[in-house]
Amino acid sequence: MITPALIVLLALALVLPALPRRYVPLAFLLGSILIPPTAFVPVGSLHFYPQRVLVVSGLVRMWLKSERPSFFPQRLDKIMLGFGFVCVASSVCHKPVGDALVYRCAVALDWVGTYFLFRTWIQGPDDVRLYLRSVMIVLIPFAITMLAEKATGHNVFAHFASMRAESPEREGHVRASGPFVNYIDAGTTGAVFLALALSLRGQSRGLGRVGAASCLAIAFASWSSSPLVTCIVEFVALWLWRYRDRLRAIIWGCLGAMLFLQLFKNRPIWFLMADVDFVGGSTGWYRAMLISRALEHLNEWWLGGSDYTRHWMATGTHADPNMADLVNHYIWVGVIGGLPTLIMFVWTLRECFRQISIASRDLPEAAVDLRYTLWCLGSSLFAMCVTFFSMSFYCETSVCLYSLVAVIGSACPAVAAASSDEAALDATQREPEPSEAGGIAGPVAAARGFGG
Repeated sequence: MITPALIVLLALALVLPALPRRYVPLAFLLGSILIPPTAFVPVGSLHFYPQRVLVVSGLVRMWLKSERPSFFPQRLDKIMLGFGFVCVASSVCHKPVGDALVYRCAVALDWVGTYFLFRTWIQGPDDVRLYLRSVMIVLIPFAITMLAEKATGHNVFAHFASMRAESPEREGHVRASGPFVNYIDAGTTGAVFLALALSLRGQSRGLGRVGAASCLAIAFASWSSSPLVTCIVEFVALWLWRYRDRLRAIIWGCLGAMLFLQLFKNRPIWFLMADVDFVGGSTGWYRAMLISRALEHLNEWWLGGSDYTRHWMATGTHADPNMADLVNHYIWVGVIGGLPTLIMFVWTLRECFRQISIASRDLPEAAVDLRYTLWCLGSSLFAMCVTFFSMSFYCETSVCLYSLVAVIGSACPAVAAASSDEAALDATQREPEPSEAGGIAGPVAAARGFGG
């Protein structure tokens, strides 16, 4: 069905290859987040949702303009390629193999494609700040439509993209979803960017404040516990900035406390989720039980995933009668590709935190703003890691995840390169003038502008 949203999507895909590079991240985020997944291009049995359409358009742009990622290939790039390869290879464990291969190629295209596109578009500190500002610009109309839906109970995207007009309610409260199919996904998408909004300083401080207010408004309008927990996790992570020198001790202390609770509780530690309910009617017990069931049935999915999980839980899903509702991203990745794919996914996250740690350690003490920006990137990713236990990141939410991973993959090597150059300049006691560097500021100046 041709809708206004589909027309806008196709127009955006056509102009994306011709846009100046500084506007491409904004265009991609606008299209993949604000255009609902009901606007898709059917190609045989495969549906090209907005993110997938824009990924293909972006890859065409890379080919036409001979673009490539900065500092390529680095360790994170290789891990992401391995992640996509293992996911596709797991198709041999599913039946029919042909359909499984098509689906996993499409999923890998979404994940790895989004990552390498943003690795290409984000080349250095200035591009990172451009990405942060682009995210804030997208969040503003997103928040406005969510609040309008919360107030009226009517989804403003209903006629734009053939979505459900009436918003769902729980215990008398409207649960807004905006351009998303699910209100939890919508609220979480706004919530995970809160730390990024608070990272904006200097000339973008006003935009950062508006962006932070938009994040909180989106989380509130969804009226779900998961987005609110995500906001709390980010606030805690940002509060720990003042204790960053003792972070290792804090991490080991938290792990020790969890082990202590596990030893003296009569049920697994993850059942603490069952006690979290900020808005009423929470399904934390289901999420906790899902983890237990996945571990009990590990023999069914560890090698390459599974096509049948309906027997894990008492209820299934309307979309696929053979599957339980896998509201856990770690389990969902494992069911798609088995433990090898899950291990590669966790390795990707670990490498991101490792790069942030190394880049922050290499920076001089005076570069406080730059350290704080890196900390905010890590805080947002950490909030996602916690949220993975309560929802799956697919379609629009996967754009948030893999674009952030790509930004970390570009920012940290740029910081490391700038720090190395600064050390060399300190050795010679002289920084080259702009005229000596071809008329542009050197990498040290660029790094200093990163944090605002």
